[in-house]
Amino acid sequence: MFRSLCRKALKGDNAALRRVIDLMLTLEPVARQQAEQNTNRKDEDWRDFVRRCGHDPDAISDRPRKPSPKMERINKQAAAMAEEERKRLIRKYQDLQRRRT
Repeated sequence: MFRSLCRKALKGDNAALRRVIDLMLTLEPVARQQAEQNTNRKDEDWRDFVRRCGHDPDAISDRPRKPSPKMERINKQAAAMAEEERKRLIRKYQDLQRRRT
């Protein structure tokens, strides 16, 4: 349903474009919150697994866990692309609003 709405927006349907932007601005914080909850849940599952294996998860988790440089680069690129797309959509929405007035 979201894809078809995006297609309509890309074809010039102003109402669809407004709806897509509203959905993006509304759902992004919710998606971030759910991703954070999933990360917390995975951490708890990992700690539980380590306990069942007979180890102290606090002793193991003292080691810093750092993503690989490749993953850091990919994450930065993805964030930059998402930010550019968000800015582009907002500019397009603002242009459409200016044309209407």
